Amino acid sequence: MKCQNHPNATAIEQCARCEIPLCGMCATFTDSEVLCEPCVEIRENEKAVAAQTQKLEQPEPESVAQEYDEELLKAAKKDSVGPILQVLTIASCAVILIARALFFSGPDAQPPPATSPEEVAQLQTLTSLAECMFVFQGVSEALVAGTAIDPLTACPDTPAPLVVRQTDDDIIISHPRPENLGYSEISISRSNPVPRLIE
Repeated sequence: MKCQNHPNATAIEQCARCEIPLCGMCATFTDSEVLCEPCVEIRENEKAVAAQTQKLEQPEPESVAQEYDEELLKAAKKDSVGPILQVLTIASCAVILIARALFFSGPDAQPPPATSPEEVAQLQTLTSLAECMFVFQGVSEALVAGTAIDPLTACPDTPAPLVVRQTDDDIIISHPRPENLGYSEISISRSNPVPRLIE
């Protein structure tokens, strides 16, 4: 069986929600199931809506929001989390932030509880990191497909383009200023197209 998105790749799993065949690049492994990218976003939106509903029903929404954000930050900073789980955490944060923005943009919407400057800075860093991971995902797909990478490709957090190094048997692409996002290295290679985030 071949992957739905990459017809040249052999499928290793099926999405638990929509049952399409997925290769290793397309499969997202959660604690309880394997999902494709659109279904991950649907699941995360469902969780975000449920969390938002619960928060609105609580008498102290600020404390609930603070605990929720602290759990996300702890999960994003764990040293034992592998690169794939880090990318999933970042993507989940981005989906939750987008869902929260959409939720508060309706006609009956109420403004979110006030946050401290530190929380705002942390959310901005997480958002920038998520946007950068989407850029690296596109570069990863180009590496797997064997197509040329635009030399001006850059993450939104920095105007400098990604650094491309070619060795005898590999191509390595890295972020020019990973310290802006709280890491010492953010990179991928043709031999390992999953982004590596090193603290």
